[in-house]
Amino acid sequence: MSQDIEHAQTQQQQAVVADAPVFVQACPGAGKTHVIVSRHLQRPTGSLRGGRALVSFTRTARDQMKTRCITEGRPDLAQFPHYIGTLDGFIWQFLVSPHLQTPQSAQLLESWAQLPKAKVALGKGTIALSAFTFTFDPDTEREDVAAPRENSSAATAVSKSMYSWARWKQAVLECRDQWRERGYFTGHEARLEALRNVRTDPVGTVVPLRSRFTEVIVDEAQDCSITDLAILDELRINGIPLVVVADPDQAIYGWRQADPARLLSFRGTFGTRITLTGNRRSAPPICALAATLRTSNRRPDISVVRSSGPAVHLIPTKFGKAGKTTHSSTGQDLLDLVLGLADHHREPENPNPSVLVLARKHALLPPALRRGEPDSNTITRLARAHQCLQSSSTKVTELEQACLLAEQVLLGYWYPGQVGSVTRICRAVGLSPAVLRRHAYAFLQALPEPSREWAGEVNARLKGWRPPVGAAPSRGKGLLRGKVASVGQQQQRQSAARLTTVHQAKGDEADAVCVLLSDNELIDGWITGSATSAEAQEELRVLYVAVTRARRLLILAAPEYRIDAIRDFLVRNQVPTRVT
Repeated sequence: MSQDIEHAQTQQQQAVVADAPVFVQACPGAGKTHVIVSRHLQRPTGSLRGGRALVSFTRTARDQMKTRCITEGRPDLAQFPHYIGTLDGFIWQFLVSPHLQTPQSAQLLESWAQLPKAKVALGKGTIALSAFTFTFDPDTEREDVAAPRENSSAATAVSKSMYSWARWKQAVLECRDQWRERGYFTGHEARLEALRNVRTDPVGTVVPLRSRFTEVIVDEAQDCSITDLAILDELRINGIPLVVVADPDQAIYGWRQADPARLLSFRGTFGTRITLTGNRRSAPPICALAATLRTSNRRPDISVVRSSGPAVHLIPTKFGKAGKTTHSSTGQDLLDLVLGLADHHREPENPNPSVLVLARKHALLPPALRRGEPDSNTITRLARAHQCLQSSSTKVTELEQACLLAEQVLLGYWYPGQVGSVTRICRAVGLSPAVLRRHAYAFLQALPEPSREWAGEVNARLKGWRPPVGAAPSRGKGLLRGKVASVGQQQQRQSAARLTTVHQAKGDEADAVCVLLSDNELIDGWITGSATSAEAQEELRVLYVAVTRARRLLILAAPEYRIDAIRDFLVRNQVPTRVT
């Protein structure tokens, strides 16, 4: 065993045994979940505070931690008094829900899109509440509404109305407050409520946590918004032993108010700080390239499980319209070329290497894979949900969203007088959520292939679908209108690779990863070191997340006229490189 590997293992063990509070900075592939669960398995809990909270940002990480406890023969560590869940769930269950006083049972929504009837009305115009983004400054406790994203239908509606943006913001906040008073919260409102509770009543809010948990472990803390960090800091100040695990170089949610500078400031409040540099995912060439994307001068991470790997491949690429990408010289389809390279460099024991193709934006991907843009009409989103069900590369979270949309469509037709979320409507009409989910899955499965005139076929299926007892369709209410736009068809060869955006792939990994690198400013900022603005540095972190998804083979597809400059830069930084 090399000294580097021994050093990486020592770092992991230090993170497992260190007393809280402690800040653990972990590189990509460092085995954060392994460290967190090992800490949970090995460290005893206090005699008075018998539990430990393991908090993550995703359900996938939550499920992995629960499964590890069970497979290690300790299912009790996944049960009360312990807590294993998401940050949203932790905030809601311990910092918000016990302190609410609403006229009916409150509900936490993933987004306002779960309430199709939540619309902002101003004059003759209406815009879905989910089209607006709320911001909050925890220092001044001032809330604001961000303008709708450029070229969206919401931005168009606002610009064409007779009302000022200030008046629209007022209407948005009033609409949101009305739904909140009825007991509906998204993660944003829950965080505001939690921070207010911790600051105004720290004893009533924090003491129950101190009595139950010997420590609270927060994973992927680089994804925390400035409000999340303010909440965690208040918990720290009030005596909650925190273990915070993060990689500031993977902070890519600036649009969601994540702030690496605020995270680094928060890290400075911890007396014990441990860094994990052992990468258990990527081959050495990938680790070497990733180091060139960091704002710090930290040396490349140690590839713990791979002593070697193929060179980073550069593909001179022509980026055409509608996501069409081809090799600049031969005209070969990029995806065919990537699949061929992945097969050529596969390991003998892995005859079917996994392949991931990543882009910064949906616009660079083939239209068939642009699922669920927020401005799509319902019939288009249902068509994409149907295709999602048919695809072999669909993730569990995507399947859940597809079924949720089908549930909303069915409820809208069966119970046209009901308002609210799926859960609340089911409760009001006495319909089992499990029964509704079975209906939704079967309904999606039974739909024909999408077409431009698909709405009539869907409505015919709605009318002919056997409804549950008590359903009361009313004429044409709840039927779908409009035409399907930009759905396309999945080609058979695409089932061999997953194509998605970097943000959606965060947390994933694959044997071979191809990154579509068409942004000239990003390339310049990377190879010249001129990316100094906050926006430019976040773009580098997005690229960093993309390349570190690769286990064995990394491919960069860039415009032909930039290939030589990228190759020379990588060679200077001792990154094995090959132009294809």
